[in-house]
Amino acid sequence: MKLIRVCTLAAIAAISFYPSNVIADQIRIEIENPAPVGGFFFTPVFLGFHDGTFDVFDSGGFASAQLEALAEEGDTGPISALLLAQQPTAQAATVLGDSSGPPPFDPGESISQVFNIDGSTQRFLNFASMVIPSNDAFFGNADALELFDSNGNFNGPLSFDITASMIYDAGTEVNDINGGAAFSANGGTSTSESNPISLIDLADLNEFIGTQTVSGAIITSGFSPDTVVARFSITQVPEPGSIAVLGVVGLTAATRRRRR
Repeated sequence: MKLIRVCTLAAIAAISFYPSNVIADQIRIEIENPAPVGGFFFTPVFLGFHDGTFDVFDSGGFASAQLEALAEEGDTGPISALLLAQQPTAQAATVLGDSSGPPPFDPGESISQVFNIDGSTQRFLNFASMVIPSNDAFFGNADALELFDSNGNFNGPLSFDITASMIYDAGTEVNDINGGAAFSANGGTSTSESNPISLIDLADLNEFIGTQTVSGAIITSGFSPDTVVARFSITQVPEPGSIAVLGVVGLTAATRRRRR
């Protein structure tokens, strides 16, 4: 089984890379894994705020090396670096599922973070995350979400669900529960492939029911097409807030809630 770069994820997870010379609006993004206990997990979520020209992926196209790293290992570092290399005025962030423990989003876990956003150069949002456990399953938006209109007005509040019918197969690794699936205790050696990105066959994920993750959790609940995998809520923060800025790195404020 491939070595999962959890340490890398943890190091960048609560960091938002942000230019220090802009006047910004504040928005709050809440991300929830509504799965029951025994359900699937997902990795820390990549958020990219940009001018609308950044392309994370195209369904039917082939995955970039940066998307492959996210879809196979949950590593958001390469795609964050790609965004900032293409657009120095953009902002890249990685949202941890648990600020006090392992970074993935556990079933029932919800995280809220506040971001300083430039409504002119960071109008659009892309997000992406890997489904745990899997070989190369991920969810994300191929078409960027317009957070602010051309006049800088916030288009929210926004709320939407990601269902299982919206999970993608990156096409970079053969789907095999015994073949190097990331975050799975099954082990095995992964087999690379070069297929176009497509919506995943949910049977490939439901094969993991009854298996164990590397954290010791047993997967007991799978997916039907309308199963909600992740829930997003985006609102504007009306009052001024404070976010510490260290050079070009802005640390985001986070709150954590678990379902009781």
